[in-house]
Amino acid sequence: MNTDLDWSPHATTLNTLPLYICDDGSVLFYKDKTEKPMELSEGQKKELHQKENTRLNRTTARTTYSPRKETALKIYTDDHPPSTNNKTSPDLD
Repeated sequence: MNTDLDWSPHATTLNTLPLYICDDGSVLFYKDKTEKPMELSEGQKKELHQKENTRLNRTTARTTYSPRKETALKIYTDDHPPSTNNKTSPDLD
């Protein structure tokens, strides 16, 4: 993270340059410049990768399936009101 991100030490507020973040959902990373970056051991890196892969597999395995049949969406405009004579409409599968 220390080398992959573009750190902006001169940012004082979010709504001015160089950040200018005014939208919801933005993710901000911040660091203490007096703190030394921690180096992970190979075991710690493997553990983090395993946890992340487990988390990703759990979220992607969730699929929603509905056994109900989808029905057609009918849109009527003012120019052509629905006819009251035709009680059944054709199936538009």
